Amino acid sequence: MKIRRKPVRNNTEDAVVTTGKEISKGAFQRWAKSYRAAARLDGYHAAARTLSLEHDDHATIRQAQRAVRENIQLVSVAMSFALLNETADFAPMIGKQTYDAEASPCRYMVLFFDYEGNTRWLLVDELREIDLADQVAAGRLWAPTVAEICIRHPGERPFSRDEYTRIEKEVEDDLRFDLNESELSIDFNRYSVGLQVCLEELDE
Repeated sequence: MKIRRKPVRNNTEDAVVTTGKEISKGAFQRWAKSYRAAARLDGYHAAARTLSLEHDDHATIRQAQRAVRENIQLVSVAMSFALLNETADFAPMIGKQTYDAEASPCRYMVLFFDYEGNTRWLLVDELREIDLADQVAAGRLWAPTVAEICIRHPGERPFSRDEYTRIEKEVEDDLRFDLNESELSIDFNRYSVGLQVCLEELDE
């Protein structure tokens, strides 16, 4: 969620932002606990199913357990950036991150891959709900580095032609706001059920 310029606020607005941060952090703690519990109750099969769809291979329970841990970390990072941007309340976004992603009513899954192929994902209705550039920048500070992003519908419902064009523009605008062409190359690959975004860091 991008905030282009820090606004000048009064005391009431400061109190709203502070309260929103407290609500967001409390919501995250409750969500993380329930997310882990749902994964354990399911035997990690839903997470393994998503990994298997992405890698065309049968995912192991160990790989699914890692994905669950990294999904929780990913939500934490996204929340941290949102709160730095003084987003009043990140709790609605947290509430969208259901454990069984393929059954989610959300419009999109945004999947992040590192150079080893490890996979994490967020669920959103609109791409503007998250800041893709923040996630790429975070990988420059600490692992894992984002090498590829894939965007698709939960359950692998097909994309429309107009949808490809719109999403490509949204991704390009998001990443280019913070990362210019001398820092990062962006290549798009369309496939039947989604969009692949290949990233390469460049030496300026």
